[in-house]
Amino acid sequence: MKIAVVTSMHEPYYNGLGKTCIDTFEKYWPDGIKLHVYNEGFNLSPTEKIQPMQFELGPDYDDFYMSTDYKPRVKQFAKKAFAWLNAYDNIKCDRLIWIDADCRTLQEPNIELLASMCPDNILSAHMGIWYDHTKDPKKGLVKIDPVYSVETGFYIFNTQHEKANDFIRQYRDYYMNGFSNKMRRYYDGDVYGCTVKDFDEKYFYDFNIKGAKTALSKTELKDYFLHLKGKVKKEKK
Repeated sequence: MKIAVVTSMHEPYYNGLGKTCIDTFEKYWPDGIKLHVYNEGFNLSPTEKIQPMQFELGPDYDDFYMSTDYKPRVKQFAKKAFAWLNAYDNIKCDRLIWIDADCRTLQEPNIELLASMCPDNILSAHMGIWYDHTKDPKKGLVKIDPVYSVETGFYIFNTQHEKANDFIRQYRDYYMNGFSNKMRRYYDGDVYGCTVKDFDEKYFYDFNIKGAKTALSKTELKDYFLHLKGKVKKEKK
């Protein structure tokens, strides 16, 4: 099984947490697995384990990013989404693992564990989260019908699955056709979760069994990866 790992970051993020993501990948991940870095606005030298990808994500991304229809934060998360789509289109592998630039590797990952989480019959192994509220600028927290999202700090996608192209097409369509009322927010995790719910649940492995909002530290991967987000990011930065 050929595994490829992907992340994206711009120069300020690289100078902050991104360099740690790259350095710990080089230190702990086994030979033969590369981290493909979509490096925005800065140069990154290739090594045996690091492959710079540059930040040319294609015309769909260009159209989305230049549109006046979306707020800056929506466009920020779209960078991650279109980098992942570009990776699917251009990196030959059996499993595509996304890892956020604010994640660090703590020790050599258990590759057998990762493979067992996303075997041939599973399309995506990810951390799902149900939300029953959203933030309204005027009203604060507002109750909504439960919406399924995905914590996309770390997930595994089976590029060889029979439904892989269908999933990618649907995910891309959500970005090209605009916000759906099946989402809580127009962020990549919400788009991913919305796409998951368009397919049979038998194709997915949700390893956020506790339903935690800050999920990675509560999963079977907690000994291998740390996601520096929220309070944890402030403490560990």
